[in-house]
Amino acid sequence: LMAQYPNQWAKIAEELGTNRISQQCLTKWTQGLNPSISHIPWTEEEAEQLQTLVAQYPNQWAKIAEELGTNRTSQQCLIKWSKYLNPTINHAPWTEEETEQFRALMVQYPNQWAKIAEVLGTNRTSQQC
Repeated sequence: LMAQYPNQWAKIAEELGTNRISQQCLTKWTQGLNPSISHIPWTEEEAEQLQTLVAQYPNQWAKIAEELGTNRTSQQCLIKWSKYLNPTINHAPWTEEETEQFRALMVQYPNQWAKIAEVLGTNRTSQQC
């Protein structure tokens, strides 16, 4: 549909017939389907460059993605940083105390991993919980 209706997101949404709105189609294209976006695993060099760019341009994810120059999206850069590279993330093995607290929080907040990570307060990400 992109070839037939380039950047005509309302028309693309209508043609899909899936009750998607134009903004959803645009987001899906710009964050994943566009073939110019890199979907290969991050290289060590990219990760190091990302860390440097985050220090230079804090929270400016579009600028960081552009400066990175490896066809990553702003969303990919944000996720890589906030869930894996941010030095405040606790990568140490879980302590017994953390594990016990985690189990209690699972009962209190079932399947709410981001909330559990926040309440746990030990710099774990939702992916770690």
